[in-house]
Amino acid sequence: MMRKFDTAAISLLMFTAVLSVWLGVWGPTNATSWKDWQTLMAAFVALGAAVVAYTAAMAKVRFDERAASQNECRKILGIFLRFDFAVDVLRHEAEYMVRLTDAPASPSENNIVTVDNLAFNELPEIKEAWNNLDCFPVELSRSFYSVQNAMYNFTEFKKDHDGETYRCEYGMTRSEDLDYLQSIIVDLQEHCVAALIQVRGEIAKLRARINA
Repeated sequence: MMRKFDTAAISLLMFTAVLSVWLGVWGPTNATSWKDWQTLMAAFVALGAAVVAYTAAMAKVRFDERAASQNECRKILGIFLRFDFAVDVLRHEAEYMVRLTDAPASPSENNIVTVDNLAFNELPEIKEAWNNLDCFPVELSRSFYSVQNAMYNFTEFKKDHDGETYRCEYGMTRSEDLDYLQSIIVDLQEHCVAALIQVRGEIAKLRARINA
């Protein structure tokens, strides 16, 4: 990385150089002596060197800060990418489960919904994201909370209706419990879609910051 030195330091060094040339050509003025000019020049050189050293040190500090910031961005980016994958899996599973619990479109599509057979994959990426919720922007964290809330409602439904089955026959009045179960799954699907839109926006922002 090329260091950009402070304007003040460059100006001081240029002034010292010009002063040296002037003294070398015309010599000191009547009101001064070589000793006085040498002392003054030494002071300017020392000041310029100090400013250059300070500027170099600050450039190193800024470089370290940028490196730390990029490392943090990469860490969050990894969490968001894994979260994106996990939520997309949940979305696909929810879509399938909605069709499974939907009303049949024809007599040949009658089926039975067994509560114990309904399950979502337990994805470690979701747990990782939940443990790093402080990295999430407000809107994304709200969508994530809604996903978790829908998953909680699904788990509680399964506990309360353990072992139950629901017939899904063409033209048959559906069970209220089955309708409620399907509404939970639809909520999960919609919250997953919202979370995916938001996290992908955040992923794009992080990549732009890393590559800037």
